[in-house]
Amino acid sequence: MFKLLGDAKRLLLGDRPMKLTGHFTLEEFACKCKCGIEKHLVQDCTLTALDLEEIRSNFNKKIRVISGIRCKAHNESVGGEDESRHLPEYADGVDIEIAGVDSQFLAGIIFRMMKAGDISKGGIGTYRAHNGVHFDRRGKIVMWRR
Repeated sequence: MFKLLGDAKRLLLGDRPMKLTGHFTLEEFACKCKCGIEKHLVQDCTLTALDLEEIRSNFNKKIRVISGIRCKAHNESVGGEDESRHLPEYADGVDIEIAGVDSQFLAGIIFRMMKAGDISKGGIGTYRAHNGVHFDRRGKIVMWRR
């Protein structure tokens, strides 16, 4: 559950999770610094969650959202890009992982799903530092490894 902050434009994490889809909650997509989330971004999070549901169905395993939307300060603190898809201006970037699934394999499945039109076209990034995969809905397929 989210509570309205003073300006009534942001939601603050509450006691009960707000379901976006069968397996994903808004809390999973909210900035990890607990600064809340702008109300108008709920729809963007829901669209991303719907794509994640499709990805999840290929594995029948839980997807952990490592990072969703990041406020500018949090994005800077984690070394995020200036034009990161995690920022509220885009609000469609998530870093995810599936226990026991290699990030390169997961990225390959996401790529094939994008090509087939099963999920939104967007960015797919993998990282040498951890087993996570970046996914976003930018409208065209872009891949990278860092």
